[in-house]
Amino acid sequence: MAIVFFAACGSKGKKLDNKSSVHKYIAVVENVGGYNVAYTKDGHTIIYYNDSIGNFVAYYAKFDDSAGKYGYDRVKEKIVRTEIDFSLKTLKSIMSVYGGAFCFRNDITGYSAFYFDEQMNGNRIDQITAHLDDAQSNEAGKDQEIKRLISLLNVAYSLAHSINNNVSGWNNMVLALESVKELTNYDIIKNDTVYDPKIKAHISKIINSTKGLTQFYDLLLEKYINQKSNTNQ
Repeated sequence: MAIVFFAACGSKGKKLDNKSSVHKYIAVVENVGGYNVAYTKDGHTIIYYNDSIGNFVAYYAKFDDSAGKYGYDRVKEKIVRTEIDFSLKTLKSIMSVYGGAFCFRNDITGYSAFYFDEQMNGNRIDQITAHLDDAQSNEAGKDQEIKRLISLLNVAYSLAHSINNNVSGWNNMVLALESVKELTNYDIIKNDTVYDPKIKAHISKIINSTKGLTQFYDLLLEKYINQKSNTNQ
């Protein structure tokens, strides 16, 4: 896969836009409102940061042409919050407004998960097959980060699909993550800022969702800890 490095500024930013018709790419911009951002012209948007212990927290959404026309209530269902370990090898949690799951890597073949449905009822699934690609590429820095994040978002899709087979209400999570598999074949470029107003709006909508999804994560984490404690008694 050819990796293209591009530092956009001035007229070069317009030249980058002209390539979109013949070349699919993920543009990476650091420190946009406190987040690193990766986005595509066709609506894929990822914002992410490292938490206090070094783990990655990443938010993903695939916006379409109609997304946002009816305000945040129609957009929020497209946004998925994920937590990934500091080594970018293990998915730790998946969260959306419809439910969430805490994920545990079993071995080289898959995961187990403790999940919550729309009514916040908890249950466990012990074996979920997922392709676990731990290979480290020769790329460094943000290129490597984005490739690993995309790989683990694909794991999140596999887990969501398996959970959906066991409980109602996870179909929306599956639909929100389904498009992430497209990103595997995109090249990566680097930019110094975001020029496109539509992309800026996508980023802003995800950033506006982070507080609510984090509060929901904290609530489900507390419920999971309490349920686990009661089970062990």
